Amino acid sequence: MRLRRQPSALGRPLNFTVRPHLMALPYRICARVGPGFIDLGSGRFHQLQRGKAPPFGEGFRYVLVENALAEFLRATGVEGVRFEEAVLIDPWTDEEFTTHTCLRIDECIQDIRSLTHDRPRMWMVGDLNYFVSPTLKQILEKTRWVSYLRFSDLSDFMGSGSAV
Repeated sequence: MRLRRQPSALGRPLNFTVRPHLMALPYRICARVGPGFIDLGSGRFHQLQRGKAPPFGEGFRYVLVENALAEFLRATGVEGVRFEEAVLIDPWTDEEFTTHTCLRIDECIQDIRSLTHDRPRMWMVGDLNYFVSPTLKQILEKTRWVSYLRFSDLSDFMGSGSAV
């Protein structure tokens, strides 16, 4: 199967030539619910809507995860991620929370054939789309956090009708 080449954030097309029977593809990971945040820099995040911050929330070049999930990911040995302290600012209550950790994803997917899928790993496509290896997806599906997460495969991300 050959999927249409999509431009990357760098302006170069992504190479999505795959053979599903030969390799497992990464899965897109995103939050099911929760308020959004804006990265103010220096580890501070401004809450955009009322409500409790979910255990997992993605934004522009970052993922916020509750501290327990961050510790779990560290212990799992997830690759491609930097863990940074985060302060969540709720403008409705004027409170600051240190309940979450910011994940910075180090690697953008450029060529799917060069990806390492056999270890727990995260990648980014563009600045807002995050992917996990099949190994990390399987690990997360066995945790209490799975109810907050949504996984979709690469063909769903590329959109229907993308196959050539």
